[in-house]
Amino acid sequence: YKTCGLEAVYLLGNFGVEAQKDGSALITSLPEKLHLGDISGQGLPFYSGSVIYQLDLPKGEYQVHLDGFGGALVKLIGCKETLLAFEPYQDEVTDLQEIEVVLTARNTFGPLHQLPKKNMSYGPGSFMTEGEAWSDEYQLYEQGLLQSPCIQRKK
Repeated sequence: YKTCGLEAVYLLGNFGVEAQKDGSALITSLPEKLHLGDISGQGLPFYSGSVIYQLDLPKGEYQVHLDGFGGALVKLIGCKETLLAFEPYQDEVTDLQEIEVVLTARNTFGPLHQLPKKNMSYGPGSFMTEGEAWSDEYQLYEQGLLQSPCIQRKK
């Protein structure tokens, strides 16, 4: 199998993508709204920016605990910005307005067809897989706010 040496092409713009099981991808319309759960199945399989979840909470003090997110870190945005980058992924926030999940670049630049999906390390060979180490279907990491955060108003 010969290629022209072109590794990847990245398109920028306001559109969504539907990853197909055969390894192809279709450009679709950008989703109007994202829901809790993996964003890669909601039209953003290769997105690597950040996703902001807007909240409608009354002003006050809140204790926030996150168990399920896919990304590099989470920002709790209220009167100030609080970063949650390490377990136990919890903190107190005044006037919580948004939760921002900063995604990784794995689904954009990673070895998207390598099996198994998660490895201890990656190198040049991870991008040149074949046989049992290859999958036609994209091997995407779950990204976004995967579970509802536990948000409790402090008394």
